[in-house]
Amino acid sequence: MSEIMSDMRRKHSVGITRGRAWKAKEIAEQIVEGDAARQYAMLWSYVAELKRVSAGNTWNL
Repeated sequence: MSEIMSDMRRKHSVGITRGRAWKAKEIAEQIVEGDAARQYAMLWSYVAELKRVSAGNTWNL
């Protein structure tokens, strides 16, 4: 957290609390990594689309 806090102070001349730095880190991780539950739920849509565009192949999930 201290690295995020010092970066904000150095680059933007603003101080932020440890809690705000923690929340910013969580948001950034979710943007980069995505939401695992949402990605898992999308697998079925991906399989359906694969079956639609390549009917001759076998797809198992």
